[in-house]
Formats: sequence, C-alpha cells, structure tokens
Amino acid sequence: MVRYSLIAIVLVAGCRSHSDAAASADTTAAVATTAAPAIPPDDIWHKDPCRYVSQAEAETYLGPLLHTPYRAATDHISADSNGHVCLYRAKDGHSLEVSADWMDGKTTIKQYTQGFLSKFFVDDKGKTDTLSDAWDQAAIRDGTLFALKGDTLLHIDYAASTAGLTGAAKLAEDAIGRLGKPLAYNGVADMRGVPGPLVAPRDPCSVLTRAQVEKVMGPLTAAPHSDAGSCTFPSTSGDLVLQVAWINGFRALFTARAAATNASAMNNQQFGLNMDKAFAAMNQSKQLRKIVGKDATLPTGRDTTVAGPWADSRLGGVEQTTEVVKKDVYMELPLIRKPGAAVALLTAAMNTIQ
Repeated sequence: MVRYSLIAIVLVAGCRSHSDAAASADTTAAVATTAAPAIPPDDIWHKDPCRYVSQAEAETYLGPLLHTPYRAATDHISADSNGHVCLYRAKDGHSLEVSADWMDGKTTIKQYTQGFLSKFFVDDKGKTDTLSDAWDQAAIRDGTLFALKGDTLLHIDYAASTAGLTGAAKLAEDAIGRLGKPLAYNGVADMRGVPGPLVAPRDPCSVLTRAQVEKVMGPLTAAPHSDAGSCTFPSTSGDLVLQVAWINGFRALFTARAAATNASAMNNQQFGLNMDKAFAAMNQSKQLRKIVGKDATLPTGRDTTVAGPWADSRLGGVEQTTEVVKKDVYMELPLIRKPGAAVALLTAAMNTIQ
C-alpha cells in the first residue's frame, strides 16, 4: 500500500427562608439542566460532524485551537447551528473542516474519481491506491480528501491547514472508526464565544504608505484608492494593485498553489509538454536576456516560497506573483521588475498585521 505525504453559576449567600432556599435550589437545578449540552441522536437526520474527529486529534496538525470545534457556515469562519461542516480553527489562523454525505456516498464519490485528477490515485505500477485500508474508496479534490465507508462519504478539508494528505488520511481513519459510535459531543452547544476574523478588516490601503510605494515605483500620479479587496497605487510605470483578503488566506494560497501544480501536471501528461525543461531553456536564452535585462526575473516551471514576516508564501513560477499569508490574512502583489521590490512592500504591509 503506497501512502502519500499525504459557564459558572455564582451563588450569592444571604439570609433566606427555607421556602426561598428551596425555590432557589429548584431554579438553579433548572438552569443547570438547561445549560448542559444535549447530545443529538445519531440518526441520519441529526448527524453532527463534530462528533467524528476530536479536538485533540485536530490539534495534532493545527496546534492549540482558538475555540472548541463548532458547526460552521460556508464562509469557513462563522458559527451556524445548521451548518453541515465542523470547523476546527487554530490560534494562528489555520483550520480543518469535517463533513459528510451520510447517505448516497457511493454515488457522490463518482464525481471525484473521474477524469484527469483521478490519475493522482495511481501508483508507479499503475495500481489504484485508496490511501488506507480503513475505507472502501478514496478521492481528492481541491484540498479535500473524500473517504467512502459503506454508503457514508466523509470529507476532510485540509486546504487551510498544514496537515497535508497524510494528516487528512489519519483524521479520516479516526472518523471512520467512529461511525455508529460517535463522540459524546455537541457541535452547537458552545457557539456564543465563536470569534470572528483574527484581524479586523479595514481599508486595504492602510497597510502601505504612499512613501513606501513611491520608493519602489517612483512618484504616484494620483492618491491610492481602494475597493473591498484591493488598493491601487497609480504610477508613471503603471498601476500597482495590492490584493488583500482578511479571512481565508491560507485557503486562498492553497488554491493558487494547487492550480499551478495541476496545470503543470496536465500539460506534462496530456500534451507531452515538460514545463520544467521549457522554462529552463527560456531562462538560458541570451537573446531574451538582452531584451528583459540580465537581472530581470523570468518565469520558471515551479512555485517557490520566500522568507518574510508571514506564515506561508508563494512565488508563482509562471505568473510571478508574490502571495503571502499571516493570521489568515492574504496579500498579493504582481510581478515588479525591480528585484526584491514585491517582497519589500509585502514585508512592510505584513508588519502592520499584529
């Protein structure tokens, strides 16, 4: 089997009659009973995805959680008592999600095992690999591991974490082992303290000063202006656009990285085009160097990372964008011909994130 790296009630004492004391005791008991989280039944209509992977198991890959696991909305952050996913949020902004198709899993998984992406489940001898013996079939798509057991299809979304496919596989095994005997946990019992974004959203132009940008781009032709997700710095050499997202930064970075990897693999497999060799030849072209300059950054066939005051980064090999994430805040700058300029500006911008 090939495995891939893959509340407190405060009672104030006082002089009361026996009847008052009895009434108080009854009231306290009633409050306590109400506050105790009820464990939902484990039938097909009341399944709670938070009952299949424990907090401790998730913390193996996330570190300390920001809040106990809770059922969440589709924005990957807000609590939702009817949410179909269980969210495990780490203090540093990384996260994992667990959900499932509790019936018709055999039918649903088919959409994830067809076409080009299914090739990633074939080992070097052409044999299909399901990643584990704990389930019947498995598939991956967009940072989610789908694991089928019987007619239940579990989803382990690891895109915003550092668990990788190996960690997702272990969590899926844990969840599979609890089918029919889930944890005594309620994913909607402790939602009042669910925090919002780690960093409060603000004007994207607040993270860089005009002077900082002019040092790199030269004099601006107009004042910087922003919209909901970006700040534009107009200059004589063209507009510089800084993209900013205050939530789901790690997820965005994973998506960009995966898209580039898949595109390269598809070119290699379907068209016989070796991207690594093609870009290597381009970078060695003396004629091209004369045109763009000897210090210019040229595309490469692979993404890399760059050091700085952030938790993760991506220097796009082909498009040459620089993307960085810290506390789940995502920032991106396009290619700037001046060497090191994008990193310098993103460093200054990320240093405003505390």
